Amino acid sequence: MPGPLLQISPFTPSTRQSNSMVNAGIHCYWEGRKEVIAQDVVAAVSQVTSIPKDIIFRQPNWTPETWESVLQRRVRGQEAAIREVTRRLLLNLGPLREDPRKPLGVFLFVGPTGVGKTELAKALTELLFADESRMVRLNMSDFKGLAGVQRLIGPPRGIVGAGRGELTEKIRHQPYTVLLLDEFDRCDEEIQALFLSVFDEGWLADGLGRKVYFNDTIIILTSNLGQAEYRRLFREIDLTNPTRQPSQDEIRKAFMKAVARLPPELLNRISAICVFMPLGRETLLEIAKLLLDHLKERVYQRTGKFFTYDEQVVELLVAQECDPQSGARGLRRALERLEAYELNPCLHKGNQFHLRVGDGETFGQQKLEVVVETNHEPATLQ
Repeated sequence: MPGPLLQISPFTPSTRQSNSMVNAGIHCYWEGRKEVIAQDVVAAVSQVTSIPKDIIFRQPNWTPETWESVLQRRVRGQEAAIREVTRRLLLNLGPLREDPRKPLGVFLFVGPTGVGKTELAKALTELLFADESRMVRLNMSDFKGLAGVQRLIGPPRGIVGAGRGELTEKIRHQPYTVLLLDEFDRCDEEIQALFLSVFDEGWLADGLGRKVYFNDTIIILTSNLGQAEYRRLFREIDLTNPTRQPSQDEIRKAFMKAVARLPPELLNRISAICVFMPLGRETLLEIAKLLLDHLKERVYQRTGKFFTYDEQVVELLVAQECDPQSGARGLRRALERLEAYELNPCLHKGNQFHLRVGDGETFGQQKLEVVVETNHEPATLQ
């Protein structure tokens, strides 16, 4: 019978690694155990290497269908994009990974505004690392010329802040992450050239010449390319057949035509180009209900009070705040206004609140109102 993995013995550590193992041993000692178990070792390894415990303990039998179903709970109406991302990632996370030096994936997300491009990046971070805040997000339109390069990799030696780049420092200390590069098409050619070695070789030298490796990083580029072609497609259809909506194939061709304007050396280094589709009415209804359920849960968790809503509220939000060319962004803005002007002023008046369609109108539109319910039994959080 083999003995325990690690016996607790008094010794004086001299390195960070041994300090971590002692911390794991002390933790299990205070829990009344005489030996370190697998979970303690995983916690110690995670502390030393900055690898999330979920990565070390990941279930190897997760199927593409499992990944897709988890992501689709949060990102609605983008099944094709989710399928493309999950298949590519599972290939590179498995034994058939082509080049372990490259990033786990380099994806280009294009499509109309407000359809879930950033939301999919957040959902992917939460799925892989159990913490959405681990995502590193950079707006590439803020980085221009040599000053932008120095902001990313840090100034050279001899200048204050040498080697401390906004990008390189974050990836050096947290390599297991999702890197979201927003509006990548708007950055300068010098910035795009800087990332070519990242996409191809998997590393980037900082201002001091130290290599920062991206082989455990998922890189997502978002782009506004194709917006003009997308709007033009709607105008052309309105002129010929106002009752018809553009097909997914027509939308995909419009965006791919715009993406073709990117430099070939950049396109050849992208793992997959994911075209996000406009959201239909049924999908918008699902998103509105999802956002209201999140609001209900947040109210309960932070105040201990209850929040409910009518189904007519979902229909009204979609009818008044959404259109095919702006996606679901209007829903979030509407709920922010609702929280600020209707719900928050009522929080001190009771313990149960109900959102319904009001009798009055504002600027010709029906108004939502929050009613404080005092004559009912407390609701239960579903």
